[in-house]
Amino acid sequence: MIEATTPVSETPTGNTGGYFTVDLLPSGKWTLLNPEGRPTLFRGVCGVNRAGTQGGRLAKPGPYAETVDRKYEYQRSPKAFVDATLGRLRDWGFNALGSWVTEEFFDQGMPYTEIVEFAKLIPPLKAPGIRVPDVYDPRWREAIDIQAGKLCTPLRKSRELIGYFTDNELGWGQPATDEMWGASDMVNRKGPTLLQAILGMPEDAPAKREAWAFVMGRHADLAALGRAWEIEIKRPEDLIDINASGVILFNSAYGRDQDAFAHQYALAYVQQCSQAIRRHDPNHLILGARFGAPPGDAILRAFVAPWVDVVSANNYRVNLYGRMDEYWNGHERPILIGEYAWASPPFVDPAHWSEQERASGESAPDRVRRVGRKSLEDGLAHPGVVGYTWYRWVQNAKGFVGYGLVDCNDEPSPFNVPLITEINHAMAARWGA
Repeated sequence: MIEATTPVSETPTGNTGGYFTVDLLPSGKWTLLNPEGRPTLFRGVCGVNRAGTQGGRLAKPGPYAETVDRKYEYQRSPKAFVDATLGRLRDWGFNALGSWVTEEFFDQGMPYTEIVEFAKLIPPLKAPGIRVPDVYDPRWREAIDIQAGKLCTPLRKSRELIGYFTDNELGWGQPATDEMWGASDMVNRKGPTLLQAILGMPEDAPAKREAWAFVMGRHADLAALGRAWEIEIKRPEDLIDINASGVILFNSAYGRDQDAFAHQYALAYVQQCSQAIRRHDPNHLILGARFGAPPGDAILRAFVAPWVDVVSANNYRVNLYGRMDEYWNGHERPILIGEYAWASPPFVDPAHWSEQERASGESAPDRVRRVGRKSLEDGLAHPGVVGYTWYRWVQNAKGFVGYGLVDCNDEPSPFNVPLITEINHAMAARWGA
């Protein structure tokens, strides 16, 4: 367990046990401490691997792999590719490797992360907006222990490993905000929330049995349940028909049950993943499941110490600081930005700009340089943020800007690299190398 402490100065040098940890500075800002106990701002890149894609060890090689094999003779030895890539990253102000870095980069002089991807071990539960493992299935519990043993045991003594992501962008099936309960309609809802979806799944999965036991523990019988939820239900199987009809349960009584069940479900996920990792590696940070969007309070309340050391949040919005507030408020846990880039529509598409911005005459590249810089600098100043991860290493850019730092020919992005290099070095000087 990584507990917040208050060091005696703004540059703590306490004992970290020889591994990366997190600490709370007197200013109220969280920081990542390196194994020597010095603050460091995580500045990483996703997808650093031969395939050049997200997916890491599971990625299928594509055009970038052909370039790497030819340019660096990778099939003979990965060393030339690894050395050249790490040298470029350092020159560009990066100091860490994010999700989907592959094993040839481990312990080669740059801090790195590992993503275990527990949810892929057995078929997950799926519905619109929902993709989660069945945390009550004993097969999944057994599988995650085996996976943790396979991936975490060899790394338990690594001083360059920062920690483990458990999964990427799971779908928790939550409403947009807690305040939506009792509203007259459901804004941006495409399907039932987690509890309703699981109760009405056609297969008798362990999660479904657990969900029904949970519900009937809160209501005297089905008649009482129907009155509370304002539905007609005479037998549990009726929920299958209700879900198939497109009816979405949405009132205050159902909302309270949904929130309680969702929190219980997320907590079971977090506890089991954490315990599996800790059994095989007690030394490194647990970075949680990388959220694609804020999942709501019921879920976030489960992602806290001692089970999770750092909340991981991906973001492609301009107001990075405000987005991180959605994870921070009410929880105040350290946050690692798991993905960030300025190639998304809010940055590059004039349809997403203000009327004043469109009328200003500012070119799209100049706007992205201005807004992208401010977005990232503001986000890194957030009290919860311990660093960010650029998405990603390789991508064919369309237009003047893309998500990648190099293209499939291994040539640096003429737009992204100069700008991100300047920002990285400035932020390292301000928040910790």
